[in-house]
Amino acid sequence: MSGGLNITSLTQPLKGREITPSHSVQDQIGDVPPASDSWRQKESFRATRSTIPELNIGEYMDSDNKREAFRHISAATFHDRNEYVALGGTSEARDKLSFVKLKSVSKMEVACKIKCPLISDLSWVGTKLLCGTTNGSILLYNADPTAKKIISSHDEEKVTEYSYKKPTDGRPSAAPGKMVSNNKVNRVLLNPTDHNLFLTMENLNLHIWDIEQLKDPIVTKQLSTYAPYYAADWSPHVANKFIIGGMKRNLKIIDLRLFDNTTGESSKPYVWKRNDAHKDTIRDIKWSPFIPHWVASCAEDGM
Repeated sequence: MSGGLNITSLTQPLKGREITPSHSVQDQIGDVPPASDSWRQKESFRATRSTIPELNIGEYMDSDNKREAFRHISAATFHDRNEYVALGGTSEARDKLSFVKLKSVSKMEVACKIKCPLISDLSWVGTKLLCGTTNGSILLYNADPTAKKIISSHDEEKVTEYSYKKPTDGRPSAAPGKMVSNNKVNRVLLNPTDHNLFLTMENLNLHIWDIEQLKDPIVTKQLSTYAPYYAADWSPHVANKFIIGGMKRNLKIIDLRLFDNTTGESSKPYVWKRNDAHKDTIRDIKWSPFIPHWVASCAEDGM
């Protein structure tokens, strides 16, 4: 996570009704304050880097195997149901995808490593591990955390690759004042509630994919004319919605059902927007798994 944390409420405060407990209940548990909606009053709760405890992974690198697994990390994802973490990186010195089992804060076990391209982002749901790379490839591995080897030699060779028109061919170029395109995939994200869908983001574009359709995404939309988006998260409560953020510093919730009749940046499939959610580029977002109208975001502004 970059910098700090910002938790944003997606709805206006709800007007609550005060409820006075019955005498019998008060006798049993003492004085109870009346029900209140005061916990909803703030639209955002901010934490700075200094208020968030940090884990110094270096303290636990007691073997060459562990040191290699954690070296040059720039992408990581937890499995959606257990204690495994997949790690990748974009450094030329790191050409392996590593899997680490976190038994506790002080006990980590390197499960396995496989050779792969330089990884810019990861998403892991069930036995599907989706990888975005710096060369524009989108790879899907069969990665079973309950197996003896998470990715077997057979599955390593059977990796699925999704193809689309890359933004650059050869040396990138751009007019003065325009963003220079590159092939790096900024974000890959499997849908946790609809396992047939995933999204990717590169440069200024958003792509929605059918997991069974290897050639070309089912939807492609340009999100901006100059500012790339780096962060996204599917709603764990509604399968067709996700939230995005990036260089424009705003947060937007997109409804997939609005894509059918929209083309170009001027058409807006957004159902909610928060301008200036941060003072700098937003790098990551996470939707609350418990409260449908809460999201956490972090940015280069240290919040």
